[in-house]
Amino acid sequence: MDHSRVLQILHNPRYAGAFAYGRTRKAYNAKLTSVQLRVARSDWQVLIPDAHEGYISWAENERNQTTLEQNATGFSPGLRGRMPRQGSGLLQGRLLCGRCGARMRVHYDPFEGRLRPYYVCNEAVVRHAGKHCQWVRGAPVDDAVSALLLEAMAPAAIDVALAVQQEITQRVEQAAALRGTQLQCARYEAELARRRYLKVDPDNRLVADALEADWNARLRDLDALQREHQRQNEADRSLLDEPAQERMRALAADFPRIWNDERTGAVERKRMLGLLIEDVTLLVDEQVNIHIRWRGGRTQSLSVTRPRPMSVIRKTPAQVVALMNELLETANDQQIAARLNELGHRNWRGEPFTLKKVMLVRRTYGLKTRYERLRESGMLTGEEVAQQLGVCASTVHQLGRKGILKRHRYATNPSIPVRTAGQRQTRKRRRQSIWWSSAQINCRSTTPTRCIVMPAPCLVAGSAAPNCHSARPRPHSCGSSAGRSGRP
Repeated sequence: MDHSRVLQILHNPRYAGAFAYGRTRKAYNAKLTSVQLRVARSDWQVLIPDAHEGYISWAENERNQTTLEQNATGFSPGLRGRMPRQGSGLLQGRLLCGRCGARMRVHYDPFEGRLRPYYVCNEAVVRHAGKHCQWVRGAPVDDAVSALLLEAMAPAAIDVALAVQQEITQRVEQAAALRGTQLQCARYEAELARRRYLKVDPDNRLVADALEADWNARLRDLDALQREHQRQNEADRSLLDEPAQERMRALAADFPRIWNDERTGAVERKRMLGLLIEDVTLLVDEQVNIHIRWRGGRTQSLSVTRPRPMSVIRKTPAQVVALMNELLETANDQQIAARLNELGHRNWRGEPFTLKKVMLVRRTYGLKTRYERLRESGMLTGEEVAQQLGVCASTVHQLGRKGILKRHRYATNPSIPVRTAGQRQTRKRRRQSIWWSSAQINCRSTTPTRCIVMPAPCLVAGSAAPNCHSARPRPHSCGSSAGRSGRP
């Protein structure tokens, strides 16, 4: 079932229990082929409401017919832009599809508490259950047409138009003088034909008939010229005089203020636009091509950038992702956010980067964390270092805090749970992840058992790198004085 079949059912009075005859008549087109023409209801030969039981009542059918007639403005190909309706779409009823030639309709979508217009060509969807021909966001198109309309109504443009009209007026006066001379010649010819007819001998009927026919032809020519002269004079009087030109200049000066006034509603703007623009044709390609047909036949074309989809707008720029990947070699997520803000980078909303935003981008693009990069380079935890050196893990931390081993920090979350003295107590404390240069040791001071180091000889600052056995301290427990002092 297609759109035309649905309309046939809705307009058929038999479904409302009525008997009708004479709804169509037979005719022939230019190819002498018989066609069926629809006849108005007032010209039907027979119409008997409630003749049999129907699916709906006759009153409901009448209401449906009224609704269909009102909707004809929105769905009929030949009816467009008769009356402006509510809605922010400026070109409602005046848009034509540049692909199929059908009329484009307005679709509104809620966005940030307002209704955002879209211009959609859904002729194939409505009539054949097909796909949309083309669609475009309405705001850029409306802005471009509004700017062009304000430019056309600028005082300078009005002055040029009035100057052209003044020149046309002079030419019209010259044409009126020529028409007057032509009319005077026609009157002379008609008068001459009359005198010839009056001077003929009545007994000579053949000559009299010929002169009478000539006189009648001259009179018909004179009458036609007089009608044309009168019509042209009425058209010439419609030209603007000086007071009307002054009012037009004043209107052109006030038009931008009235157009941009917040108190001017969408319906008033559509009415003003309808006085100047006949229709607009859209062709959506890499750019939105707009072809405007003004009142009077003049055409004008322009192009605007096609609005990007939201998925592209929200996407983080590639250069920012590359910079984050580079900074992850030496900085954590919090430091990367601060660095990006220093360089002036913002997200798609114009907001500064935060730790959560950096983490989201890193996870979305699959970037390795600072911890993973250091682990891939061969770093070990504090427990692993302590096991290799045969010392307590707290000794490794004390060596790092005293500067014997150089440390490097890596990225973690801003808060972690910590257990103390056999009590299950959780408190927020900033993780400080630490890395080492010579010994390449990474130690987290808040979690002594999760330190990270690189497998390297245990070096003491300012000395050569002895082997691990010579640098290993005397065996002691973590609770001994040597363990507390961290003395090797």
